[in-house]
Amino acid sequence: MGVIGVPVECLDLAYPHVAYAITKVREKQPRCPTPEKVYQALLDKTMQLLLVVQDDQTVKATAVTEIETDGGNKVCRVVALHGEDMSEWFDDLVYHVEQFARQNDCTHLELQGRLGWQKMFKQNGFQTEAVIMRREI
Repeated sequence: MGVIGVPVECLDLAYPHVAYAITKVREKQPRCPTPEKVYQALLDKTMQLLLVVQDDQTVKATAVTEIETDGGNKVCRVVALHGEDMSEWFDDLVYHVEQFARQNDCTHLELQGRLGWQKMFKQNGFQTEAVIMRREI
């Protein structure tokens, strides 16, 4: 299993995975950008696409990152993360995202996810800074 960064030239081949992943993420996290916005940002190179791929080229996970300045800190933020069998690839993905963030002079790495992911996040050195609560009105 490996983590690959998808160059813009290959985006159309990977886009079905992106669209599916973003749609699934938006079911739980409606603040996530739409697949169309993500696609445009990937084309504009303001977001980056990573795929976790098995040896047989089956895509196990999709991650979309962006780099922003937040409170004076340069932050690499994972804006969308979706996949199967997370325990098999999460550590590897975090390693690759962190290397990318360091190469781009980021001082922080942020991930958003469901509360059930907290244990795995903490095992990788993340701390919970906020909890978003929501209800329909």
